[in-house]
Amino acid sequence: MVAELIIAFNVVECLGLVGALVILLTSLFPPARSTPRLSTWYLVLVSSAFYNLAMLLLAFGRAQSIPEPNFTLCFIQSALIYSAPIWLAGSVCTFALQLHLTILHYAKHYTGFISHESPWLPTSITALFLVATIVLLITAGVNPEIVHRNEEQFYCHFTNHTGVFTVAVFGVIFAIIALTCEAGFSILSILTVAACALFGLYKEHGGSRASFGYIVILTALMASAGVPLLGLNESIIHTWMFWRKRPEAKLEAAGVRKEAESSAA
Repeated sequence: MVAELIIAFNVVECLGLVGALVILLTSLFPPARSTPRLSTWYLVLVSSAFYNLAMLLLAFGRAQSIPEPNFTLCFIQSALIYSAPIWLAGSVCTFALQLHLTILHYAKHYTGFISHESPWLPTSITALFLVATIVLLITAGVNPEIVHRNEEQFYCHFTNHTGVFTVAVFGVIFAIIALTCEAGFSILSILTVAACALFGLYKEHGGSRASFGYIVILTALMASAGVPLLGLNESIIHTWMFWRKRPEAKLEAAGVRKEAESSAA
């Protein structure tokens, strides 16, 4: 059963990683490239890809099934699996905030304390991620005994509740801000926070390894669920429909034929 759960976990995280990278790269090609995008739109995709990558570090190191994984790899991942969700949740929150400010700017000519074009929106969240990573690494370095691979063998984590509660606290804050900005992503934030609460409660009261493994996989699905929402964009979809002639090409071809007919006449 453990092997099947490991495969399911890795597949979900790989799909999230590939999906985020594909959408990000697609946005660099026409016609998607010509569509104006918020800076935090890119930040959500980058942080999402990094989140999936952090979750897969043990898998990439082929250390999920061996008796004792490399401590350095385990040490790094144990910090990143908590700081990466904070970065992702913060990116979603700032995306919601920037979208809200942009709508206010164009609809009501709002020019408040925070501009919709402020570079501090993505910068501040990235800085928070770096600080959280450093603090968690220091915590793991001071208390190396708390760094272990989890019972389901998915990844390395802290055996105490420090990381889970940290993610939950920031998740609640970001969910409240996103909800205030009336963003659809707030639902995902709230569900993720609920999943973090389940982590703590389930571990506190005990439970079967298989059941907890299903909760972890469900949380991984929720964390990657926002990526397709960013991909369901008309310009992104049109870029992948390369086998169809675009209207611009048809009009240009019609104009060339008409000009040729006029010259012949």
